[in-house]
Amino acid sequence: MPTTDGWGCDSNRRTVMENLPNSTDVLVVGAGPTGLMLAVELTRRGIDYLLIDEVESPSTFIKGSVVSSRTLEIFEELGICEEARKLGTVVHAVVLWAEGRRAMTGDMALLDAPHAYNLHLGQPYTEQLLTTRLLSEGGSIHRQVRLADFDLQGDRVVASLEAPEGECKLQASWIVGCDGAHSTVRQKLGFHLEGQTYPVDYMLANLKIEWNQPHDEIQLFFTREGSFTVNPLPDGLTQVAGDLPHEEGDNRTKTSPTLQDVQELFDRRVTIPARLYEPRRMVYYRSHRRQVVQRIMGRAILAGDAAHLVSPQTGLGMNTGLQDSWNLGWKLAAVVKGEADASILESYQEERQAVLGPLAKMSDTDEMLYSLQSRVAQELRDHVVMAALHFEPFWRRNVKDITQIGVNYRGLSSFDEYVATPLHLPGKHVVESGRCTKAWMAFGRGPRAGERVPDARPVTRDGVSNERLLPFLSRGQHVLLLFAAAVDPSKTVCEALAECATLARKWLDDRVCVELVVPSDTVPEACRQIGADRTVFDVERAAHDRFGALAESVYFCRCDGFVGFRSLPPNAEALGKWFDTVKFVAS
Repeated sequence: MPTTDGWGCDSNRRTVMENLPNSTDVLVVGAGPTGLMLAVELTRRGIDYLLIDEVESPSTFIKGSVVSSRTLEIFEELGICEEARKLGTVVHAVVLWAEGRRAMTGDMALLDAPHAYNLHLGQPYTEQLLTTRLLSEGGSIHRQVRLADFDLQGDRVVASLEAPEGECKLQASWIVGCDGAHSTVRQKLGFHLEGQTYPVDYMLANLKIEWNQPHDEIQLFFTREGSFTVNPLPDGLTQVAGDLPHEEGDNRTKTSPTLQDVQELFDRRVTIPARLYEPRRMVYYRSHRRQVVQRIMGRAILAGDAAHLVSPQTGLGMNTGLQDSWNLGWKLAAVVKGEADASILESYQEERQAVLGPLAKMSDTDEMLYSLQSRVAQELRDHVVMAALHFEPFWRRNVKDITQIGVNYRGLSSFDEYVATPLHLPGKHVVESGRCTKAWMAFGRGPRAGERVPDARPVTRDGVSNERLLPFLSRGQHVLLLFAAAVDPSKTVCEALAECATLARKWLDDRVCVELVVPSDTVPEACRQIGADRTVFDVERAAHDRFGALAESVYFCRCDGFVGFRSLPPNAEALGKWFDTVKFVAS
């Protein structure tokens, strides 16, 4: 008879399960992009975890093809951005066609970001990159291990795991469900994906195409019959998709379309001659837009498709899951280490749910625009939408949405700012030059609390080289940016900056890096009392201008790339109140 130790595996069965521990800090269920990203973050921060997936190997089908500009910034911090670029296809523009004519070309170069494009990479390559990064840090994945059940027991989770060799139990402090649309974790919690299934059937195929259009553009074709999309993929592949007329809707019950079906739909919708060949994947599908109301129950947390689904037309489903884990990872690590109160996880619920509102609207809008059947509605779409997209401010906003550079948490409880009136700005150099009002207005144009930390160039460490700001801040730490504003700031200004630096270190110790930003190539004598960890020399004021720092100011940049707090002028008291509010330190 096999024996068991209660928490471990059957002692007579020692293959897949022999490497499973009896306990761990975090059980991550699902080794897709969301689970891999979370595992990478936990590994980087020294957290003990177990990442499991019930399948023997990851899928090779290309889905979740888009890696957004915002996700590329995260990849850059992880050191996998350049490799991603080599594997994927950079997409610089979106081309809209209406009734056979090229109606509009939307250039992503207008984007104010270091990666002014989206990268079409594909989920298999994304998983490959994250897996390689994970293994390089000493992390691991346990495949062919299925979560059968779990119980929440106060401050622990007791999970039942199954593998081909048998069953075992595992004790964890937390469980995170990254196990997709059919999430076992979500089902065991009794949570439901609420929303809708769109009443439109689509045909999709990954294949090769022979035609005269460039491979770095998305081509969208709107016709009286319906829409058709041509997306570039890596490895010389292309993804084509089109909605089906209502009378053909029952085709979705088929196993898959044929290459002839795809070619015929292409020929009816696209006026550019093309030959489709070497199909890799062909399917019919329907889209969904659903989300859970609650992501957390006790010690159980949901992320990625386990918590939300959006139309594939947005191209942002996988990215939203990756950014869920980016938001959650550092917070969960801080809680496990006892560095932060568990209530900080409430901000994960609040912040990531807030992102889903605009994303749901985008999903609904895209589905509506792609599947209009009424001729009047199609005429309205072709004229109104095209006119709007030709209006540059509208296109800029649209680009920020589709690249996720516009994702923000403004107005949420985890973010705050202190902005004095022009009469209360204390910087001597500002008062003397009569620029208080200008300084106040400039600060209003800088990134607000809850917005993404922007990049700036040129800045330097040595006073000579031409470099970017964001790579200076990418070390897995929070960063306190102290803007001196003047070449020779007063002693009073530097004392105020130093007070903020001292307070941040008192609260966060080595979890925060203090960066002094000076508009010169040397550190002003009065600023030496600040004791900054590092200095950014901003001779051309690129960073000062980008952050609206015409006067001395402070920005607290969270390690996930968002402005948590900012202050004009530096105000240590306001900074301390914010630290207390967001529970950065365990009570």
